[in-house]
Amino acid sequence: MGRAVAVNRSNISLGLWSIVLQWSRFAIAALVFICIANWLSLAEIGAFAVAAAPLRFLQVVHRTGITDADIVARSNLAHGKETDALFVISICVAFALAALLYFASRMVGFLSESELPVGPMMASLAIVPLFNGLAAVPEGILRHSLRVRALALRTMAVQSVSAGLTFVAASHGLGPWSLVLFLIANAVLGAVSALFIARWRPSCLPRPKHLFGPARSVLVLSGQALVSNALQPLLQLSVGYWLGLADAGAFQIAMRFLGLLDAIAVAPARYLALPLLSGSGRGNGWFERTVPRAVRLSALVSAPVYLGAACTAPLILAVFVGPDHARSSAAMFQFLCFLGLANAVSMILLQASVAAGRADVALWRSLGLLILSAVLAWPALGYSATAVAGSAAVAGMCISICMFCTVPPKIDVPVKPTARAAAWPVMAALSMGFMIHALARTPALQNLSDPLQLGLLVVVGLSIYAILIRLMAKESITDLAFVFKSQESRP
Repeated sequence: MGRAVAVNRSNISLGLWSIVLQWSRFAIAALVFICIANWLSLAEIGAFAVAAAPLRFLQVVHRTGITDADIVARSNLAHGKETDALFVISICVAFALAALLYFASRMVGFLSESELPVGPMMASLAIVPLFNGLAAVPEGILRHSLRVRALALRTMAVQSVSAGLTFVAASHGLGPWSLVLFLIANAVLGAVSALFIARWRPSCLPRPKHLFGPARSVLVLSGQALVSNALQPLLQLSVGYWLGLADAGAFQIAMRFLGLLDAIAVAPARYLALPLLSGSGRGNGWFERTVPRAVRLSALVSAPVYLGAACTAPLILAVFVGPDHARSSAAMFQFLCFLGLANAVSMILLQASVAAGRADVALWRSLGLLILSAVLAWPALGYSATAVAGSAAVAGMCISICMFCTVPPKIDVPVKPTARAAAWPVMAALSMGFMIHALARTPALQNLSDPLQLGLLVVVGLSIYAILIRLMAKESITDLAFVFKSQESRP
């Protein structure tokens, strides 16, 4: 009994530290950007966004491809040679990506007609892949050994120090270069700390024949990660190229707030819903009953976050980035909230597909979203950045609907219960959104300051949502009780 309690506490601690890691990895960077954005013009924000977009697209080769390949390799008893080979591959890829970014910066500098230093900023960021290459294998070692607490504390420390340097640089008038400094400092400190914590060094230089197997694994995992990560950087570059840096800056603000919502909504949803899938088997109908329950929990947590933010977007942006930036970004942010909701609700189906042995579903979903978004965004670029954000939202919702229609039969889960599990919390959140939107237009509330309005709407909105969930989706409350009870009794 005592051992079971200790293991259960360990599982809960691991889940909580995973939330901290998720928050520190994405939310701190978004908060730093939001603070610095108050000191920059939209064109300066757009210049940084365009300069950083290729790096954000390519860095998943190290952060996902090589790191995950190392985790897979270390599952093998004779993993020493493969790990050394992956480190060599990581360094070679790092130099290749650095050269690619440098030549891209020269091309951007040649084509750009702006006075802002987009090309020089992109050239400065070419150093980041070199440090990502050093950190990829040590981070894989930490993740394989489930040292989530060490990863979370390391990420928090690195992000905090980088944030401090960024604020000092911004206070000395460096403008968008302060955000470039944040990315460089984050990469340098992250690499040094990963090497120190993992306490790993390559043992020898691998022979060429030992490179082929790890290289194939890196190619497969990196290709999947690049497809999954391509949408936002490509949209950012397209807006900057066709519509100008000011629109790119407004689009970047909306994207960063979407990233902040993802950190707020997705990590708790994973913590609540994914243990159900990890503990479910394929026999006796348990898996078929568990997937709708996990989908319902994910929608219960994520729907009020995204839809509440969509209804209060002008207030949120006015409070955190000022009324001028808010006017340019609010409509884009509202559209992107629907993209975030579509991604969050369908996340559980992707995880269930992996648990059922259908890992290809995630790749096809990412590829479909990328292609449909490109098809819809192409004509939208002739109108405005808001139209581009709307096209991405429409693509995300269409792909999510298709997933709920096609994925459950592939994993032997009924379609209608799964769709209803997501629909009722979303309907409750939509009803809440309409109510707080109407409340926000009342003269009594409009006479208050923006922060006070936002605080009142959040409190009232959550209260309304709790009542609506009680009326419309009682199963969600039962599911929450089931999750906490199962975690308490989990051996």
